Amino acid sequence: AELRDFPQQYTIYIQPLGNPDPAVVSFGRKRLADFYGAKVVTLPKAKLPTEGGAYVASRKQYQGWLTMNQALLATKVPKDALCVLYLLDRSIYVHHYNWVYSCCWDQYGIVLLSYNIWQSKKLLTRAECAAKTLISNVASLADVNGQHPCISSSSPDSVQILKKRFGFVPEVHEAYKAFDFEKIRKNLVAYVEEKKVEFSDPAEIPHNIADTAKVTASSALDTKHLADAVIDGITHFDGQGEWASAGDGEFAWVKLEWDEPQKVSRILLYDRKNNAQWIENASIAFDDGTTLEVERIKNSGDAKEVRLEKPKTVTSIVISATKTKGTDTGFAEIEVFSK
Repeated sequence: AELRDFPQQYTIYIQPLGNPDPAVVSFGRKRLADFYGAKVVTLPKAKLPTEGGAYVASRKQYQGWLTMNQALLATKVPKDALCVLYLLDRSIYVHHYNWVYSCCWDQYGIVLLSYNIWQSKKLLTRAECAAKTLISNVASLADVNGQHPCISSSSPDSVQILKKRFGFVPEVHEAYKAFDFEKIRKNLVAYVEEKKVEFSDPAEIPHNIADTAKVTASSALDTKHLADAVIDGITHFDGQGEWASAGDGEFAWVKLEWDEPQKVSRILLYDRKNNAQWIENASIAFDDGTTLEVERIKNSGDAKEVRLEKPKTVTSIVISATKTKGTDTGFAEIEVFSK
């Protein structure tokens, strides 16, 4: 088949259900985008369905097929979606299998994925396994049969199974450019229309414009903590996807600059999830000469939202630490929105 780049008119959407770990979600989104060279967007969290037989109290599990269907009926699907990947942290099952880590319906362009079976593992292991399962299930949607991981296993050591199953990934990385993207899209559209689910306008989804900025900073601790990490999409992850300065403390700063003027109405600041290194307060300077003071930035890795009284049109912003703990201060992520 002819090789081609990921079609730019389509987007892969991750739909978190319930309250999955934001570190796992953000890590999976980043890996998925890098692997396929695709635009991958995480939608706002949706309620985990319990109606219609989705939750089976006697098993304390969610039935995969019914959970996916109820989630689809309760949410809108963006009209530029190539596929939708529903992600949760609760235990799921299908048919006679006691547990599964993913259910892929290639004829519908939909995947349901749970990382519940890896909850006892370290965060990085959970995130890696979830990310690789997201990648492999997109391959499944494209009918790359026999290479993606099986949805269940009799082995209690799912991590070892994954190490073997995911050995195919470099092959898929080459083969995916021959995927039948139009078939995936056609299957999704047909199923959404069959279920009479409403399509939504992608323009209504808040778009983070920080990822199109050029990033510079006061310094970088090392090559694993470069300034670009503040726009890599990874949050809530100590030691992963973070910018850290080289001992700048309260003198640490990071600058986002765009080639074209950007409308800015709100900014989200994610501190490093590190109790020993914390930017508690900061100042945001806009290139129109105005500044905005920000206090009580969270050290948990959660976002501190800064809403402007009136939107600004700027080409750059500089965020400078003003009150800190520790010396290797920095940010895990910075998001900028026009609305």
